[in-house]
Amino acid sequence: MTSEQMEAEIETLRQQQQDQRKHWLRCGFGSLALSLAFFAAIAIRVARTGDDPAPQMVFIQLIFLFAGLAFLPAGRPQLLALWRRR
Repeated sequence: MTSEQMEAEIETLRQQQQDQRKHWLRCGFGSLALSLAFFAAIAIRVARTGDDPAPQMVFIQLIFLFAGLAFLPAGRPQLLALWRRR
């Protein structure tokens, strides 16, 4: 394998890694958006009925919240680097 082929392969792998980071970032923002939508639905339901929120709805909302918080650092590894420096 020549050095040009190795450089091309490295560049291809870097592009794939960048695409994967974009994917995880989109998944993180999507999960957080769904979490916010569930939170709004729960708040509206509580405001209308005055009852406690359904545990299932709260559970689903928390799952999306935690998934979003897990996916965002996968899409932006520099976020973790900022926390480590402090």
